[in-house]
Amino acid sequence: MKSFFFVAFSFASVFGFAAEGFRIKTTLRLGGAVVMRSTTLFDGAVFYDFIEDNGEIIRFEPSKGVFTLLDPALRVQTHLAATETKQIVDAQRIVLQTSKNEFFAFAAKPVFSMEFDEAAGLMALQSPWIDYSLTTKPLDAETARLYFDFCDWACYLNQRMNPGLLTPLIRLEVNRILQEKNRFPESVKVSVFPQGKKFFAKEATFQSTHEFSRRLTDLDRQRIDKALESMRNFPVVPFNEYQAKVNEKK
Repeated sequence: MKSFFFVAFSFASVFGFAAEGFRIKTTLRLGGAVVMRSTTLFDGAVFYDFIEDNGEIIRFEPSKGVFTLLDPALRVQTHLAATETKQIVDAQRIVLQTSKNEFFAFAAKPVFSMEFDEAAGLMALQSPWIDYSLTTKPLDAETARLYFDFCDWACYLNQRMNPGLLTPLIRLEVNRILQEKNRFPESVKVSVFPQGKKFFAKEATFQSTHEFSRRLTDLDRQRIDKALESMRNFPVVPFNEYQAKVNEKK
């Protein structure tokens, strides 16, 4: 399942309009080709992520600590507890820390060197295994707190859904660095070197961009209402069964 959780930078109230709701349109490119588009809506402390490519919906309600995954085409849904998800991922991270694979061990406890031009909003994070190049804007401290709390939970969910991915674990450290400086990433370029930065090293590069709108439209509200209707009507199945059904559809 592809979603904003892969990118984990799909929520921000850059200009302090959280109370009115807001929208983030995200585009993810891998090697220049668009591989995912999503629209993330914030409404009353609840987040809705609509995956434009396959129609899936992910809802996160922080106050209850619950993720709801919906597939309108299959007419099915599942629920995941946020705390359980974090426990599973933290256990995986402990195992990775002792891995003989250096990249796996790095992913479990990443360390970056940083260059930051605050006036231009440009940030570069570098390591032997993965580099980030970010264009950022300032956030107020309270919005930054809410934003990065959500981003961290997004990383945990994505890692649970895709345990072999590892980049969400690394993104947790990127979140920490950005929150420390109260910066929102408008664009992110990631270069991954699974074998390390050696001569002729193979590099995988992906980029994400995020378009912020400070108010929800009537269409946004209609999409939220439809998602809530689906939650009322779709049967709830265990997470593993839900994943199997979604994978069969692909």
